[in-house]
Amino acid sequence: MIRSRRTARPLRDRARPRGPHRRVRASLCWQKPSTIALERPPVALSRSRVALERFTTALNRARIVLERCIIDLVRSTAALSAPAWP
Repeated sequence: MIRSRRTARPLRDRARPRGPHRRVRASLCWQKPSTIALERPPVALSRSRVALERFTTALNRARIVLERCIIDLVRSTAALSAPAWP
């Protein structure tokens, strides 16, 4: 039995479900969480989720920049270490 996060009561005991998932039918409350997740209407991302998305995109950008810098550095050092005459 799935229990709500805030209260320890089972979800089916509530008289009127409130919040973004109010369209979930009561018959789904005893099924697996995955089936409930499929039936839920699309919910707007929470603030923490949005912040996480922004952080990961910034991290990916920084990684790409760093990779380019390292590639340039390796190329320049390889060019310096190569002999100038055959």
